[in-house]
Amino acid sequence: MINEITIPAEIRREYILREEDTSLKSISRVNIFIGPNNSGKSRLLRNLFIDDFNYKTSEYDFDDFLTKIKSLYSEIDNFMEDHGLIDISGNNGDPRKKLQEIITQIETANLREQLKAAQQFTSYINSLKQFYVNGYNSKNGNKQPTPDIVAKKLQSLGSSYSEKITANYENASFVEFKKTYIPILRGLRPIQLQNSDNTYIATGFNNYLSRTIKDYFAKTENDQFKLPPKATIATGLDLFEIIKKMHSGTKENRDKLKAFNKFLSINFFDSKEVEIIPLESDHVLHVTIGNEERPIYNLGDGIQSLILLLYPIYFNDNTPHLCFIEEPELSLHPGMQRLFLDTILSNQFSNIQFFISTHSNHFLDMTLDHDQISIYNLNKVSESQKFEITNTNNTDIKILNTLGVKNSSVFLSNCTIWIEGISDRFYINKYLEIYQKSKLGKDYESKRFKEDFHFSYVEYGGSNIIHYSFEEMSNWEKIKATRISNKILVIVDSDDTNINNKSKKAERLRMLKENLGDQLIILPCREIENTLSPKIIRDIIKTREGVSEIEFNFSESDYKNKYLGTFIEKNATGITKKYSQKSGTIYNKVDFAKIAVEQIQELDDLSFSGREIAENIFNFISDHN
Repeated sequence: MINEITIPAEIRREYILREEDTSLKSISRVNIFIGPNNSGKSRLLRNLFIDDFNYKTSEYDFDDFLTKIKSLYSEIDNFMEDHGLIDISGNNGDPRKKLQEIITQIETANLREQLKAAQQFTSYINSLKQFYVNGYNSKNGNKQPTPDIVAKKLQSLGSSYSEKITANYENASFVEFKKTYIPILRGLRPIQLQNSDNTYIATGFNNYLSRTIKDYFAKTENDQFKLPPKATIATGLDLFEIIKKMHSGTKENRDKLKAFNKFLSINFFDSKEVEIIPLESDHVLHVTIGNEERPIYNLGDGIQSLILLLYPIYFNDNTPHLCFIEEPELSLHPGMQRLFLDTILSNQFSNIQFFISTHSNHFLDMTLDHDQISIYNLNKVSESQKFEITNTNNTDIKILNTLGVKNSSVFLSNCTIWIEGISDRFYINKYLEIYQKSKLGKDYESKRFKEDFHFSYVEYGGSNIIHYSFEEMSNWEKIKATRISNKILVIVDSDDTNINNKSKKAERLRMLKENLGDQLIILPCREIENTLSPKIIRDIIKTREGVSEIEFNFSESDYKNKYLGTFIEKNATGITKKYSQKSGTIYNKVDFAKIAVEQIQELDDLSFSGREIAENIFNFISDHN
């Protein structure tokens, strides 16, 4: 998988990377380009699609390899300098010159040439172990070493570095990536190309392909630009012909089409039967979903967009593939956007890396749930024709300001769950997932409730909940949560209210309960981390400490009303890591939560309170869907 892309010099004339860098680092499975209008993100996407850029992969990392080759060069150079040798000729030339050629090639060439250079070195280091001297020039006159001393030194270095350099590129092969570009199917340009006399040019039925090539990739008006052999542009206008050939083709092709229909059914249509049929009578695709068949132009734009996005991805031949997509959120409901992102990140498409330009804040919200996504923020540099690229992270609030949006998924899902912060979301999502898997069994994939589709989250930030008003009362603040959604479930920590029912927090909770009734869940413990079972807490500690066993023999009731961070540090034996903030709560809550949800695999891993929370949330979502 590619993990770094060197931006070609021609593209760097338009783009600025931080610290005068020349490459996009931290490339992931999915790479999102965001920025305001006219920030250069689509242009960058298209340039990467068409350009034969150099890159690094996770499989071939030459940094350590190169460091050791340079170290070998230095040792030979120092030996020659100490003995006054100007040059050496042997059975495989001058070792310094040969190594310098390999170093230069690895530092400056593309991956294909780098692999060749690495293979040359593997061969050369073996020959160095049998090195013999043909001759050499010296500046020391009679004090020069004997040929035998020189040969033995080089043989010794060859043997030593043969053991030090463990990377073996002898059988490494260069793989060329296929590339697919999915453009936006809209614009103010005429689709049909015209001659200088305003007559139309015959380009076949896929006019959009010709128009896209001419506008985006041809360098001059008369440039007869052709795509590179492994590059394709998927407009969807040829889908009828593709499906027709598969529908009436070999059994293998017919089976592929059936598999695609089933893939759509399971992942996007709640396992309703899906069939795409090329109807010759009107030369239009017809799509059956469940018992209803319609021509594709009578389907919603979202379903058409979904099919357009997925068919070039699905019908790849499992070779390494780079897919460049312009604004896939167009016409897709936020729930569908989440499903699309979850789908392309599944193991089924592990051979594909995606580069996506977007204005969708929903895609950014979803990155909280995935660690295989990188975000690149693009902005036009004022008073300049250049664009700045910043590799950022999904928690950077500046991104949402750049997009000019606020979290709007709450307007579009069927109900909202109000939680204190990010770590609560990790736990609740996991509890809900485990509960649904247990309850739905084999129907889990088709019948589970999905975030941003059936429900969404609002993070209200702890005590800030008092600033929201849940009904028209003069003594409440003017912010009306009912205007965001009247189908809400609020989850709050109990903090110390189980011990001190006269505190300000206890008073706030009574006010919330009076106004929200069953739409309020007060955790039966201090905070969300206290709902973890003793087994999971023990597993978290073992993971963090890197040990197979740890002594933590307590029941849930022992720590339910305690600060969990302090409780762990006082009661778990043999720990070396930090678990508690000064307040006593968990130190670095998000990282702690990420480890926790990895350990929770089945219903028995949930505590009693964890199961109860999951059941209440499931019933709430069910009531509103």
